[in-house]
Amino acid sequence: MILGATSGTQTRPAAMAVFETESVAAARRYMSEVFRSHDLSMAPGQASIRMRHEAVRPGRVSLHWLKYGAPVTMTAPEMGGFYLFQFVLGGACEIRHRGRAEAVGDGHGYAVDPANPLSKTWDEDCEQLIVRVDRSLFEGFASREMSIDVDGRLDFDFDRLRPGRVASSNSPMRSAWTRPKGDIALPIRA
Repeated sequence: MILGATSGTQTRPAAMAVFETESVAAARRYMSEVFRSHDLSMAPGQASIRMRHEAVRPGRVSLHWLKYGAPVTMTAPEMGGFYLFQFVLGGACEIRHRGRAEAVGDGHGYAVDPANPLSKTWDEDCEQLIVRVDRSLFEGFASREMSIDVDGRLDFDFDRLRPGRVASSNSPMRSAWTRPKGDIALPIRA
């Protein structure tokens, strides 16, 4: 079910949308339109999912909140035209990317480069904030603002991000992403 849509199935996701389903097939079809075509499977013995996706897509950068509500595995070829910056807000997942496997827990994040396949297994409680950034936009930014010679490819080390806390408990935004020394690697040219 797509909330805020004018009718049932959309050929292109709305600029601001909410999608919910209990069907693995419907979740895979919808998320394939949002990001790229991929496989999605439930863990053996699992009967259903409780998937919810919320998105804001103002242009070449978009924000996504996603939860499957059941153990699932997503497998996709390379992203191609975009980078994904994924932050685990609750639960955990296992990422298999660039020849490595890593458990990523609550409060951590990772970058998915567009040139390598990705496989991710979500636990039942895993929820993520995903920032999708157009590849040419991000690589132009990295070249211009960070003085990185991208030369058509920009990869990230597999280190994870760690959240920090905002000092004021009165702040409406109680947590912010900080960059602790030694905890995140800068982009590297492959």
